[in-house]
Amino acid sequence: MEISPASAVLHHWHYDADFRLSPGKSRALPLNGAGSFSELVRRYAGDIPVGAMKAELERTSVIVTDADGLVVATRRYHHPTEFDEDFVHNITFSIQNLATTIAHNAALLQADNFSEKINETHGRFERFAWTNHISSDTESAFRTWVRKEGAEFVERADSWIGEKELPRSEWRSHTPRTVGVGVYYFNEDS
Repeated sequence: MEISPASAVLHHWHYDADFRLSPGKSRALPLNGAGSFSELVRRYAGDIPVGAMKAELERTSVIVTDADGLVVATRRYHHPTEFDEDFVHNITFSIQNLATTIAHNAALLQADNFSEKINETHGRFERFAWTNHISSDTESAFRTWVRKEGAEFVERADSWIGEKELPRSEWRSHTPRTVGVGVYYFNEDS
């Protein structure tokens, strides 16, 4: 299970020592050469051409080219703005992860040896907050609050994960393990 290539490029731009200033802080990159944007894309975006990746990240205002010709990340995340392959990839990633979390927790609950201790050590975190009784003005304020607080939480989680990620040189000696956390806002009009 993998995230979209654009998201992978941005994540590793902030955490691979070859492309960052410090954990969580991307470095302005030359377009070509050692430690460049082109090298970053080739390393983490599979077979996607560098020009196509650059154009997509520019189109979604995630990167800019500064006056010195360096490529600068302006955001840590790529949020597709059109119903395209990246959008579908991100939605699929989110739905699959939520579904596997729910299925995993349901299987634990059905196990003969289930206990609160097993839930704490093997259960996957999944919670929600909701109401059926809120005004449209308050709902709008809540949506704004969730967007701000959720983005800050996900950025802190990404930092935590990124700082503890194995260096690329050790990837082949470890079994890949996908872990993470997702936050989403929901609204169901009655």
